[in-house]
Amino acid sequence: MRPTFFAYFFPVLTLFFTCSSLALDTPPMGLSHMQAMELGQRMYREGILPDGTPMEAVIQGDILVDGTMFSCASCHLRSGLGTLEGTVVSKPVNGAKLYRPYSMAAPEVRPRWKKIPAWMQWVMERPAYDDDSLALSIWAGVDPLDRELNPLMPRYNLEDQDMEILVYYLKHLNTRYSPGVNATVIKLAVVYSDGVDTARLKAMMETLEAVARDRNTQVRHQEQRARGGPFYRQKRYSAYRRIRLIKWRLVGERDGWGAQLERYYHSEPVFAMVGGMVTGNWEPVHRFSEAREIPSILPLTDMPQVSGHEWYTLYFSKGLYQEGETAVRFERRRRASLGPAVQVLGKGQAPLLAARGAEETSKRLSFPPVPIVTLSTGTAQEWKKILAGCQTVYAWLSPRETMALAKALSVIGVQGTLPRIYLSYSLSGDAAFLEEFYGREVKVVYPYRLPQKEAIHLNVIRQWLRVRGLGEDHIRIRAKVYYIGWLLTGALRMISTDYYRDYLLDVIDMMNDEVYALAVYPRMSFGPGQRYGVKGCSVCGVGREHGLGVCRPWITYRTLASY
Repeated sequence: MRPTFFAYFFPVLTLFFTCSSLALDTPPMGLSHMQAMELGQRMYREGILPDGTPMEAVIQGDILVDGTMFSCASCHLRSGLGTLEGTVVSKPVNGAKLYRPYSMAAPEVRPRWKKIPAWMQWVMERPAYDDDSLALSIWAGVDPLDRELNPLMPRYNLEDQDMEILVYYLKHLNTRYSPGVNATVIKLAVVYSDGVDTARLKAMMETLEAVARDRNTQVRHQEQRARGGPFYRQKRYSAYRRIRLIKWRLVGERDGWGAQLERYYHSEPVFAMVGGMVTGNWEPVHRFSEAREIPSILPLTDMPQVSGHEWYTLYFSKGLYQEGETAVRFERRRRASLGPAVQVLGKGQAPLLAARGAEETSKRLSFPPVPIVTLSTGTAQEWKKILAGCQTVYAWLSPRETMALAKALSVIGVQGTLPRIYLSYSLSGDAAFLEEFYGREVKVVYPYRLPQKEAIHLNVIRQWLRVRGLGEDHIRIRAKVYYIGWLLTGALRMISTDYYRDYLLDVIDMMNDEVYALAVYPRMSFGPGQRYGVKGCSVCGVGREHGLGVCRPWITYRTLASY
């Protein structure tokens, strides 16, 4: 039977469900639990039926819409814990919430709560759902007391067997806390590998430990407040957990890192991974995070796994990929037409990620393919050959290779006009700002807040470090870890007692754009499906000091563009 959405059919539907039961304690239609959950997950997250066709739904009483436009997850979130959008409240739809009574009131104030007008009480309080009433809610938009839900909630037109799958999925969605959480502690892993610079690793670790100590000290005060403060009883004694950091050290070849992570996790499961630092790219840890569905929060890497489909890893930015992307976009803004261009790669794996960013961005913008040249000796003669006939050069070079380029330009520049050259700050470092580049068509893709403004924000971080007896070396690493602590503090406060990994990420997606606690970047923002917080870079020129703030006595930065 396929129900309609007209009001005079509601009593018939209610009678039907009174006389029958879905009884979905076991998977429907002979499916295994995993099969039913996979099919239900696709319906919930994507609005796609088990047969591969879109779900159909009605909103506002008579507007027919495609279920992919209004999937359940788009309002109730991937975790099923719900959200608030303007004046529209999307209630939790996970099994742990649906199948027990719901009330916004604490038990001790319920007698007075009953004085609230009946037309308002349905928003504030309801009895528990069962399989039948949940199906009727999805079909007809009424709650267990037959009160109509918000007309913005789609009424889904589902066959009985499809409804059984969706109800079974919701009944088993986030019914237990995720691993890594007990009554008093949240376990968080910090992943690092052999070969990482010792001083950088120390800066990250001791700052993370200071962040954890700060939170754990405050938990004691929160527990005292909870015993006497105006909190709901269900949250008074269960909303606070101390952080315990667990170090996962990766050794040997990268091919074996996945197996090592599995052994660590099997020995002691964690709720999430925070920070982290490895040699090379983050890909092995990223794959483990996605396979195990463990959030990985802001690893410290310039070589993230750039993809548009994964969910569980949040990065500061796309790293080197983003610098290549920025250079191409900026060049397109500066020139009406793009002339001959070339990408020059230095030694190592890191330049390949910047080159990939430039290449894929060129393709998305329908630019001609940019040929790639691998630098060999870096002599003036080699550079003269590379630059000949080019209008634009994207040079992804190490500090040493960048200094060699500066010397080569001083020779070649006398003999003719030079093309515009883009350099990566992350790859070239301070070598990118040698005085030899002054007055030349050299632009530096700069991923951080501009130095003269960054120094002001870093003063706050330095003061925080001094109070805790920590050093100020590798200040950008320490500033990033400080931000991780700020982000986690806010997110853990917002999830309250709902310790589900997907909900942690949902909450971070809903947090406001950050400009305050973030010292090294101008802005960070996430959103549903957005896994890179910083959206662009600045493109800077090199000039002599003229009072705007400097990084070296003879260098200043002039912001030309960002996106």
